[in-house]
Amino acid sequence: MCNHTTNATFDALVASCVTAEKNFRDELDKCSKESDTDKACTCMTTLDTKTVLAAIKKCKAPDLKAGRDRISKEKDACKEGFKACKQAEDKSVEGVGTCKKVNKCGGAKNKTEAARLLKILKPLSAALANTGFADALKKLGLDSGTGRDGNLPTSRLTQLRNARFSDGREVRADTRQTDGDGCKEVEAEWKAFNTSGDKAVPGVDKEPDATETDKTIASLNKLNNGATIEADLKSCAKENSTRQVTVILTIVRIRFYVFWCGWFQVFVVEVQIIILEVTFGTTSPTPSPAPSPTPAPVPTSAPGGRHIVKQIMKRAAFPKKDKHIMK
Repeated sequence: MCNHTTNATFDALVASCVTAEKNFRDELDKCSKESDTDKACTCMTTLDTKTVLAAIKKCKAPDLKAGRDRISKEKDACKEGFKACKQAEDKSVEGVGTCKKVNKCGGAKNKTEAARLLKILKPLSAALANTGFADALKKLGLDSGTGRDGNLPTSRLTQLRNARFSDGREVRADTRQTDGDGCKEVEAEWKAFNTSGDKAVPGVDKEPDATETDKTIASLNKLNNGATIEADLKSCAKENSTRQVTVILTIVRIRFYVFWCGWFQVFVVEVQIIILEVTFGTTSPTPSPAPSPTPAPVPTSAPGGRHIVKQIMKRAAFPKKDKHIMK
């Protein structure tokens, strides 16, 4: 764009012109500084004007003019190129702005988006705060026992004996106790909650899914506000000292889901709401929760990891070797 090439002949000609003109100016300046008029005139008449003027006349040669014209054209081309480059640079500013990554916090990039996400999360928070199901478990004395800590039995002995148990029924010579349909429906609803909840709020830094959130809320409402919930829980196969270690009863899996529901509420949904409100200074009206008894404490200690049950199930799929060998 601004490439300029010179040649030795032209450079020498330019240099000689500069020298000749400088010498001539210096001689004239010297004569003009004489205070005596006669001396000044003598100085002027003694100048070697023939030689000096001859050198200066060379500076009017066609070669010098052609060189000047070429340089002028190259300069104009360079200016045009620089102008185009500057205009392109100015236009790029807008493009660079679109390339910048927008940082999100709590799944939102601005206050408006944060308000929209809170409108999705707050109804879910209210549904999770309903303790109707947990209260029914406690009332029936089913809240304590295996599974209430978020862990399922995973020993080899248990897994081998699980083959004897299917859909809440254990085939034994001394008993035929089974889960009632109500108990099975309760577990199915907890599984539905787990599936939709996993998709509804995939993480505290992810955008919640409104459709899946509605499904999760619907499952929670069925579980917490069901008119037959106590009867359904009573229909679950009961634990005893032998069966508790022999099979994973439906009631155990239900406790397991209840634990992780509480963990999901405290460590995912509520955390994301706090992040959005604190970061963007945004709040949204909290919807009135469905009528329920006084809330019970929610478990606050859980192993690392999320997605409600997924990681626990993964852990159960690859159990450690049991030191005890069944004989």
